[in-house]
Amino acid sequence: MSDSARIAQLVTSQEADLGWQQDFYEDLHRHPELSHEEERTAARIRAKLADFDCEVVENIGGFGMVAIFRNGDGPTALLRADFDGLPVEEATGVSYSATNGKMHACGHDMHTTALLGACALLDASRSSWSGTFLALFQPAEESSVGAKDMLADNLIERVPRPDICLGQHIMPGRAGTVRHTAGPIMAGCDSLRIRVFGKSAHASMPHNSIDPTYIAAMIVTRLQAIVGREVAPHEFFVISVGELHSGDKNNIIPESAELVLNTRY
Repeated sequence: MSDSARIAQLVTSQEADLGWQQDFYEDLHRHPELSHEEERTAARIRAKLADFDCEVVENIGGFGMVAIFRNGDGPTALLRADFDGLPVEEATGVSYSATNGKMHACGHDMHTTALLGACALLDASRSSWSGTFLALFQPAEESSVGAKDMLADNLIERVPRPDICLGQHIMPGRAGTVRHTAGPIMAGCDSLRIRVFGKSAHASMPHNSIDPTYIAAMIVTRLQAIVGREVAPHEFFVISVGELHSGDKNNIIPESAELVLNTRY
């Protein structure tokens, strides 16, 4: 029997209760929390983990936690899900929409629900596997520091060292299917911060300034020219300016400006 066939048999033959997933997912979606503020979400995850035979290590790098499922000798595998939301006003119109000015716009509510489902499946089918399973729930993914904070808080000393680490991400597609391909399937992502230094002056005397706002605007324009004219059409690259800050008075040309860029490749 192939590995994929064994996995399919494991999923379809187990008796784990997964009826809670829909309500759990909708609850997380209805109550998104921003990076470093995920207290309620972490409590909901912790409460669900209490249903399983596992050891839970909490408060790793903030609200991060790892559930440890020990099942005899064998390899150690880690699965990871993130659980923070974004400062986006939801306008989907679904019955369980968030109304707090935040949103699970990247699917972290689904990631978390799926990983807890994996915990339920593996906990209910211990006769079918051996080793150690780690379910890592990571906060603050959207700020790009959640994983770093967990590592800085001695993550690798506080849980068994995994032989393999796996992650997943939802994408638009037909429900009930798993999409895969050979080679890269997801985008790499980096964040860049640029600070432009100029010379401040009164807005009525722009000739006495070195205007960082103007320079920043030219950088934004030039960045899109790089994507449109220097990246080959068969290659994938996106760069977006998510933040641009410059000055705080309408009649003063500031002395600096700052841009924060997001790249996908």
